[in-house]
Amino acid sequence: MTRTSTPPKQATESGLRPDCLPFSDVFAQSIATIAPTVGPALTIALVHESAGAGTWLTYVIATAAMLLVAASINVFASRSASPGALSDVVAQGLGPRAGVVAAWALCLAYLFTAMAVACGFANFMDVLLATVMGPLPVFWELACVGIACVCACRDVRLSTGLMLALEIGSLTAIVALAVIVVLTRGTLVDPAQLELRDVTPGGVMFGLVLATLSFVGFESATTLGHEARDPLRTIPRAVTTSTLFSGVFYVIMSYVEVLGFSFLPRAMHASPAPLDELAAAAGVGILGAAISVGAAVSMFACTLACINAVSRIIYAMARQAIVHESYGRTHDRAATPHVAAMVASVVIALATTAVSLTGVTPLDGFATFGSLGTYGFLIVYVLVSVAAPRYLARRGELRAWNVLCSALAVAMMAMPFAATVGLPLPGSPFPVPAYPYDVLPYAFVLLLAAASAWSLVRPRGW
Repeated sequence: MTRTSTPPKQATESGLRPDCLPFSDVFAQSIATIAPTVGPALTIALVHESAGAGTWLTYVIATAAMLLVAASINVFASRSASPGALSDVVAQGLGPRAGVVAAWALCLAYLFTAMAVACGFANFMDVLLATVMGPLPVFWELACVGIACVCACRDVRLSTGLMLALEIGSLTAIVALAVIVVLTRGTLVDPAQLELRDVTPGGVMFGLVLATLSFVGFESATTLGHEARDPLRTIPRAVTTSTLFSGVFYVIMSYVEVLGFSFLPRAMHASPAPLDELAAAAGVGILGAAISVGAAVSMFACTLACINAVSRIIYAMARQAIVHESYGRTHDRAATPHVAAMVASVVIALATTAVSLTGVTPLDGFATFGSLGTYGFLIVYVLVSVAAPRYLARRGELRAWNVLCSALAVAMMAMPFAATVGLPLPGSPFPVPAYPYDVLPYAFVLLLAAASAWSLVRPRGW
């Protein structure tokens, strides 16, 4: 499936519309999957629960780690392009079996992330309309996934343009609130944050799991390999630019949010809508309501972006006989992998509905599904970072800088794993997390192992 150019005949045979997406649309795919609005609206508060005054530092570390991973991804993205995205590049560097593992890890990661943001959508819709309609998480989750599925099955240019427009509107409102919060407080100086008071290494490392969740999907531009214009230049630019933009935004917003909540009675992580509370405290409650609308819209856009990405990954897996070939069919008119999109959407809808019907709140669903999705991305990022120098070495292009970037990326991806598994020792800097987070890494690894083993041993035609 890998290619180093974009000849019309080959792209047409793929069933996807070739060379139709400019940089803005490719960038929109990565930005919408990252969903930077979700960070200040929800994720930063969850990171703060463990990292405390070190939340901004956690995001600095996460940004550096993601930029190192982006460098490894761009080793491949600047030389080849395909809808299989990172699984294809892992196969190039580490062999086809590693490629199968990466494909399933990426597929599961996008599925769990879509489940997380669908729960997030339900959370904000309940915040906005609970007094009118009451809490209806299942309804909102199904509505979010259903509408996103319809959009994903239509023209990819429509869905990427819609995602970018929605995200820009949300980010504008959040930046306006940040300025108002700082002006209201009258200072940018927060001694507790600058001195990292009561911050522990374990807290920062555990916070890295959800901080990493804030970035996951930055590589999703690579799934548009057949559809992007000049993909060998456009995709690497989108990967790096979206990561850097989001990282700077998160660092600033995490500092401002923690500063704002230092004057409020309720802890930030205890709030289902932190920005609403900051807006109300600053006397601009209407802006908080607008941001909640924007956050819900961003959650929807992220759901759509995840379905866009995972449908193309499943499509590529079908073309490579990792899953049944029927999942590789494309729509005759829209030129989208509609079968894969619909299958993914059904899985997402069933999972979120089942969890909500057991009484799990949308906020807890967001954190749990989000953590599971993060493990998939971390595994893929490690595999890509290991594969990059081997790939370059075979081409005679390996440099010391490439080895250093890869080694640092692997080390920084290992830190969240260490924090989530924990070290059950007295005085350990990485204590074992509370249930259910203590079992989530093992659950994901078992699921990944089962799916990968099935693909490697299944009979043809299954």
